[in-house]
Amino acid sequence: MAIDEVDAHDAAMPVAVPPLHRHFAAAVEQVPLVRRAAHEWLHKVLAASGLPRTEQTDDVVFDVELVVTELVTNGVNAGASAVELTATLDDGIRIEVFDDGSGLPVPQDAPLTSDHGRGLRIVGDVAAEWGTRVEDDGRTLVWARIATD
Repeated sequence: MAIDEVDAHDAAMPVAVPPLHRHFAAAVEQVPLVRRAAHEWLHKVLAASGLPRTEQTDDVVFDVELVVTELVTNGVNAGASAVELTATLDDGIRIEVFDDGSGLPVPQDAPLTSDHGRGLRIVGDVAAEWGTRVEDDGRTLVWARIATD
């Protein structure tokens, strides 16, 4: 059953939880706080959906937290002064991270033992789809969609 459905026998009723939206200074110390905000938002979505806690819902929560952490960390490491996170429930969970750092991130071929350079590869492995673009205001957007079914 998809997270945005109340019951498999019901007509896919969308969950009435507002999107997660956070602005914050681009600092490493902010990453755990933003991850916690995503975690709390996901649990509100799950509670509103009436879905029981299962291995599938635990996997979705883990994947979203992982992607949020990787994308926010990329924004911080890009030299941004501010980062914005949005998460919405729409055909899965869409995560968007905007930053004012320079350039678009590019996946790297970092070794598994490296502390840096593996984030976008991890996002690509976990997300159903992801991408980047430069917004009209010059900010970088990196987005990912996590499947919920």
